[in-house]
Amino acid sequence: MTHHVLSLASRLQDEGEADGAVSDDQGSDSSWCEQSASKRGESTEADGAGEDEGSNEESEASDISNDFSDAETTVDEASDDDETSDDNDDVFCEEDYGSHGEQQSSHRRSVSLPHGTRLELAEALFQLSMMFWTHQCQTGVLDSSALVHFTAVMGIHRTSLAYRSAYNYTPSLAALMWVGRLFFLEYALPLCCYETLVYVWPARNTYPSQPERLQAIRTKYMLRGCHTPIGEILELKAFGKSIIKREGYRSNLTWSLDGQSFTIGNDKVVHLSDFCTAHRDAIWRVQEQVDEMMLGWKPTQDLSTIADDLTNKVPGWCFLDSPENGFVGTYKAMTRRAWLSSFRGAALAKAGQWLSCSCLTYLEAGIELATKIFVALHLTAGLPGRGTEITSIRLRNTKLATRNVFVREGQMLIVISYSKSRTSNNHAFYTVRYLPKDLACSVLAYLTYIRPFIDFLANRLELPQFWSNQFLFPDPGAKHSRKHLTSTQATAALRLFTSQLRTPWTLSLYRQAAIAIAKRYISELIKKKNFYYPTGASAPVNMIAAGAVYYLAGLEFPVSPIRGPPSGHITRARSNDDQDVIHIY
Repeated sequence: MTHHVLSLASRLQDEGEADGAVSDDQGSDSSWCEQSASKRGESTEADGAGEDEGSNEESEASDISNDFSDAETTVDEASDDDETSDDNDDVFCEEDYGSHGEQQSSHRRSVSLPHGTRLELAEALFQLSMMFWTHQCQTGVLDSSALVHFTAVMGIHRTSLAYRSAYNYTPSLAALMWVGRLFFLEYALPLCCYETLVYVWPARNTYPSQPERLQAIRTKYMLRGCHTPIGEILELKAFGKSIIKREGYRSNLTWSLDGQSFTIGNDKVVHLSDFCTAHRDAIWRVQEQVDEMMLGWKPTQDLSTIADDLTNKVPGWCFLDSPENGFVGTYKAMTRRAWLSSFRGAALAKAGQWLSCSCLTYLEAGIELATKIFVALHLTAGLPGRGTEITSIRLRNTKLATRNVFVREGQMLIVISYSKSRTSNNHAFYTVRYLPKDLACSVLAYLTYIRPFIDFLANRLELPQFWSNQFLFPDPGAKHSRKHLTSTQATAALRLFTSQLRTPWTLSLYRQAAIAIAKRYISELIKKKNFYYPTGASAPVNMIAAGAVYYLAGLEFPVSPIRGPPSGHITRARSNDDQDVIHIY
């Protein structure tokens, strides 16, 4: 089979040199790859995600194997001599297809495929790959398997030629298993008919029951305990995991002797002074742009006078809509001021008409300000959250979810549901973060004046991509087509903000660094405070917090269905501790 593949590759090269169409063929091939990959990727990811997630299929393997043992007996016997010679290579694995090949030789889906020698080479390569993946040794020893030899080579370090540790080796095995599952999915249920092979492989729609076909292939080749390469890889991965649990996970963070810096990995150096500078810088940049976009107007705002109803779950509602706060229609005051003002050296209106060029600059500046607010919030409001949590903060209630932005006791807070814990143990957790007062005042000015005025301008200029929605952070992309900021965009914004540092920060790097600092320094601050067991009844807030029976774990709190969200006193104190570190160190 290998000689056949090499001959096809040589013939394809000769054809390309003969007619000078190598570049054109590559261009057409790229389009085919893009189309077929997108179509195949949807099915493979969806089906492959449900396959063996790790090596936890021992109980499942026994049940399924018993169900298919009788049906697969003749198949196993027929496959003993599949790889005896190159002449019979094209017959390999045909027993898994039954008699569908002869009946469906001309069936194909309406997809764009290569033609001629390219199609022959593609199908021959896939058949050769499946020969490696479906290799079965009747003695139970897989020394003759090329893939097993390949996994052994993967365990050797490329430069030092030393054996890799289990911690570094198992991810490579997991990646190889993922690729193998995709191969088996196409092998079990081909997207289209493989007609250039000696024995035609039929398309998936020729099988009366596709789930049964997939289950039969999975039971024979893909379960732990099978005498196949993927079964061997599953065993290796399980053995590696047991070693990791015994030895413990590797640490990649090293503190300096003076305790003022640490290194993550090999070369990512983080200084504590960078945190202090970034904390002040982030708030200052937001304040500066808010002042610019307020067009020189500084209205008096007091967070302590704002009324907010934490129990209001009406879709579309937030504290800005409460009549007691007087924020409804504030864009009118900004509109009157904008008639006589200029922004970045250009007038916003002239002769009773809004100037589209300068107004568009103002709208883009609003998106830029929202991104700066995200960076400032992420750096200053306590321990950072995950990218998917902090980029999708809701300002308003929706039909399916409650908002995340609240105002309570003169402070603005962000309450995020910790979905990872809920999915694992079915208990809701909330993470509460308090914004520093200076940042909270700037965010309030943005929400009450700048953002409504941006909506007004976008409506007048008929630019719907700038309209605000229920999310706090809009999409900063060129087309503003997404509903909110993405994790990739958030990482780019944080990297740009810290570009002057020796190691620019990303979301994951900053989160890891912040947790390391919290473990080393915030624990000293917590020792001086008593959240749960007040010494006397003179502090009623502490008494209430002690009776709430909330268990502190970082910044995460379990939520009782009766008591509701965690005590604001506790979370506020913890957020203040996080912010105190910036001033102390």
